[in-house]
Amino acid sequence: MKNQTILRTFRSSFAALMLSAGVAANASTTWDFVDMANTIPGEKGFSTLSLTGDGFALNITGTTFGSAAFAYLDAGHGGLGVCGVLTTGSQCNPSDDDNVTTGDVLTMTFDQAVTIDKIWFNNNHDGDGTLSGNKVKIGGTDYSLVSATGVPSFNDDWTPNVSFSVAAGRSLSFTLASDHADQFYVSGMTVTAAIPEPETYAMLLAGLGLLGFVARRRKLKEAAAA
Repeated sequence: MKNQTILRTFRSSFAALMLSAGVAANASTTWDFVDMANTIPGEKGFSTLSLTGDGFALNITGTTFGSAAFAYLDAGHGGLGVCGVLTTGSQCNPSDDDNVTTGDVLTMTFDQAVTIDKIWFNNNHDGDGTLSGNKVKIGGTDYSLVSATGVPSFNDDWTPNVSFSVAAGRSLSFTLASDHADQFYVSGMTVTAAIPEPETYAMLLAGLGLLGFVARRRKLKEAAAA
């Protein structure tokens, strides 16, 4: 009876551990690139913009017509774009060449398998100021955009309204669409890593081993009693 009680208690505890591990594995991170450009790190360009999310790391780079460029955070209601040339103060030169336009490729590379649950775009600094009726090429495919009005933090922006899965070590690119395209910034995105951290794996393996050990002891005692 005592062993059965111990086993039931352990099973309950192990179930709780599994549940908590699942929650940790599916935690999401939201980046507001508009806010980043206006606060910290502020408006500037990066040969590689490195960010750390919940359970994963992200490196963002840019190219212009196939040559190395800079991932650029543009202040105001701008966001994340590409700049070909920086001043000594890491500002874009010319100053209006800081979004994703003809010949630009913005690339995001993740060190873990992730899902980009949501991503938002805007065209608030150049062109006609809207992305209505436009498309963005994401990972080589053109996606139509819909208004994201009513979404906190990205109220006047545009989204493809689909999610994107990216394998560990792989990249996702953002360029102008083949048609119905307009220059754009990435306003922000929400990303979820689907892999538990190493400590979680160790806890799960230890738990499985202990569960098996308790079960074997119970069976041996029942056999001896019989």
